[in-house]
Amino acid sequence: MTTGAVSKEILVPEQINVPPVVVDLVKLNAYSIRMERIVSSISIDCDEENVAASSTLIEIKKFTKDVEAARKATLSPLVDLTGRINNMYRPITDSLAKSLEIISAKTLAYNTEKERMRKIEEKRLADEHKAAVAAEAASAKKAGVEPTFVEPPTALMPERMTRSDNGSTTIQKAWKGSVADPMEIIKAIAAGHVSISIVDFKQIELNNFAKAKKVEGVFNGIKVYEHSTVVART
Repeated sequence: MTTGAVSKEILVPEQINVPPVVVDLVKLNAYSIRMERIVSSISIDCDEENVAASSTLIEIKKFTKDVEAARKATLSPLVDLTGRINNMYRPITDSLAKSLEIISAKTLAYNTEKERMRKIEEKRLADEHKAAVAAEAASAKKAGVEPTFVEPPTALMPERMTRSDNGSTTIQKAWKGSVADPMEIIKAIAAGHVSISIVDFKQIELNNFAKAKKVEGVFNGIKVYEHSTVVART
């Protein structure tokens, strides 16, 4: 395994100043409480009272807009600050995400090939055992005796976990579904072959369909496949 040297600093320290926003919250709160008391005591029994109530409503509506503007003004520097901080870290996080994508793909490729070879070896041992059993049966029949038990080969278990000094990685597999043919899915729903819950093509419903099938292929317009991911634990 080789590593490349970092040729330049990705993150350049900078001083971040947040301009102060002065808002008299005590005054705003006092006004809101006063208006709540006023509207609670209002009764509308004539046109004049209705006009007064309408005026009060408009005043509260306007004040509500002013409060919302003040809230946004208070929050704006923090939103800008969050964006600037994210931009400072984005080159690092993007680079690390790319590194994880590359090493995960290589890990999956190796383990996929290793599993393929395991299955080939497993089949070879099974075929040898089958041939040995058949040969023993033929020999015993010829000799007129009971065949001797032929010990089956030791099962070759798949290796899903790789341990290292700083933790372990595990290959996790999950059945997933995706839309292959929307019209076929609609037809299957109408025919009762597929649950109507899939009509919105939500991923969780497609995955549930795939989990029930557990066979790769396209069924009723839904592609079913086994998805592998690398999970790291430290």
